[in-house]
Formats: sequence, structure tokens, C-alpha cells
Amino acid sequence: MSNVKPSLWEKIANVQQSLGAIEKSKSNPHFKNSYFDINDLLAALKPHLKANRLLFTQVVESHEGRPVLCSSIRDLDSGESTEAGSALLPDIADPQKFAGAVTYFKRITATALWLVEGEEDDDGNTASRTAPTKRADHSAAVTKLEAAGTMDELQRAWLALSPEAMNDPTVLAAKDRMKAALAIVGTEEIPTIQIDEDADSQ
Repeated sequence: MSNVKPSLWEKIANVQQSLGAIEKSKSNPHFKNSYFDINDLLAALKPHLKANRLLFTQVVESHEGRPVLCSSIRDLDSGESTEAGSALLPDIADPQKFAGAVTYFKRITATALWLVEGEEDDDGNTASRTAPTKRADHSAAVTKLEAAGTMDELQRAWLALSPEAMNDPTVLAAKDRMKAALAIVGTEEIPTIQIDEDADSQ
């Protein structure tokens, strides 16, 4: 029997394949939907990281004077490591609001990295109901995203959006379309938010 240990990338793939859907235990009364928070995500992720002897870290660093969330994965068996992506954080002076933004970006970047799935909600149709003024604001957000000519411009346009716009399915779809279209001219990842697949766009 071969004693060859799996590589770092094989271990990452193992975690992605074995990590199932995460139950959404939190409720957002404003959007009338449910979601999983960073604690739910870490609780589900840690056993799989331990089983594969992987260390996953997310730390805030400074790049050209701007805060950046950097994610990395280390193989505890081989010592091999890889930078798993970075996200430019909003420049917020209020410490409490900044901490909330860090937690938010930790969740969405980890969700994208580990291919986390969320269980469907019963109130997905309710969550899609948006006031007319909000729809107008979100249409403007779509226009800004579609005006991006590079991955860098797309990321800046995305990070400039409000949290409400970021959670709108129409805005998310526009971001994904632009990301795919610009993939041939850039490689910078745009943070992805896990949303309900059964949410209806108005």
C-alpha cells in the first residue's frame, strides 16, 4: 500500500467536497431571510480542516495604506502553504463598524473559497420583495458594475456598493456576469455572497 500523503491541493479539494450544506440559523428581519454567520461557518469547517491537517487563517494587513483581508492555507504535514486570496476592505474610521465589515468579508471569502452551500429557505419568495425605491438604487448599482472595464474597476465598484445592494440577487447576478466577462483580462477575485437559489428577482 502506498504511503504517499495527499498534496495541499488534494486536501483542499477533500474539504470542499466533504463540507456539506450549512444550516442557516440566523434571521434578517429587514430582508425577511435567513443566513449562516461566521461562527456557523467555522463550526462546520473546523472538523474538516482538522481531519485533513490544514490550517486556515484570515488576517487583516495593510496594502498601500488600505486594509486588506488576506486568507491563507497551510498543510501541517508538509509545511506547504498557499495564499488563498485577498479582499480590499472598506476604509471605515469607526472601529465597531470596521470590525463588522471584517467579519462580513471573512464570511463571504471563506464561503467562496471552501465552496460552502447553504440550505434553502422557506421564505425565499418573501426575501425577494423589495420596495420600489430600493429597486431603483439597485438598478443604479447594476449600471455601475456593468461600466467596469477591468477586474480592478469591477472590484472597486463592488466595494463601493451598500450592503443592501450587495445582497440583491439582481446585483449579484450582474457582478457574476461581469466577473466572467473580464476573466480573460484579470485574475483578481471579487468576493461572492452566498444567497438563496430559490430567491425570485422582482
